[in-house]
Amino acid sequence: MRGRQLVLRWAGRLVLWLGVLVILVAGLIWLAGREPTLHLGAHIAMRLAGGQLSFEGVSGSLYGPLKFSRVSLDTPERRIEARDVVLDWSPRALLYDRQLLIRQLTLASLDITLIKSSPEPPKLPATLHLSYGLAIPDARIARLTVHQGGH
Repeated sequence: MRGRQLVLRWAGRLVLWLGVLVILVAGLIWLAGREPTLHLGAHIAMRLAGGQLSFEGVSGSLYGPLKFSRVSLDTPERRIEARDVVLDWSPRALLYDRQLLIRQLTLASLDITLIKSSPEPPKLPATLHLSYGLAIPDARIARLTVHQGGH
């Protein structure tokens, strides 16, 4: 009788912990789909890039589509600015197929300013192998502009 009560007690605790785990996972899935989570992700990316990367007008969710009114990358050699960016991707493909599937990528404009040449000639990377597959079946840039010099 005592052994049976012990088994029932442990089974009850296991069910309780599994329920808590399911609730936590469901909460994380819900949280990832919220727009404030996308804002937080953009802020973290900007901080990790050391101020070289910036986002404005961020909307959408991590599940897609993501929208940005302006994305810019500033390095000593070049300034890249994209306007009215829409990125629709598949998190499911990344998790299950090991492929970064960007279903749609559209930019109203992409402006590249070449500020100064690097003192070293460009080098090819050691490998072009990606740890994940990459597919972008629909990519569009309405206007592409390349400027030479600092303006």
